[in-house]
Amino acid sequence: MAKTSSRSGRRPLAPEAGHALPEAERTCFECGGPMERGFSPDMTHGGTARHLWVEGVFEKSMWTGYKSKGRRQYFVETFRCAACGALRAYATEPK
Repeated sequence: MAKTSSRSGRRPLAPEAGHALPEAERTCFECGGPMERGFSPDMTHGGTARHLWVEGVFEKSMWTGYKSKGRRQYFVETFRCAACGALRAYATEPK
C-alpha cells in the first residue's frame, strides 16, 4: 500500500518504482471518475517509440539527440479519466 502525502492526505503522485498504478487506486484525481490505461507514442523518424522520463536537465547530444549516460531512465505509463479526460502519467518501469 502506498504511503499518503502529508500535504493532502492522498497517496503520493507516483506509485513505488517498478509498480503499475494499483487497480483500486485508478480513480481520477480531478473528478473521481474511472481511469483507463493508454499510452502516448513518441513519434520518431521512421517509427514510434515508448515515451521516456530521463533524470536531470536536458543536454543536447550531437549523436543521440540528448545526453543520457549515467542517468536513470523510466518508461512512462499513462492513464486517462473516462469522465473528464484528465491525464496522469507515471514513470514506473526502468528502461
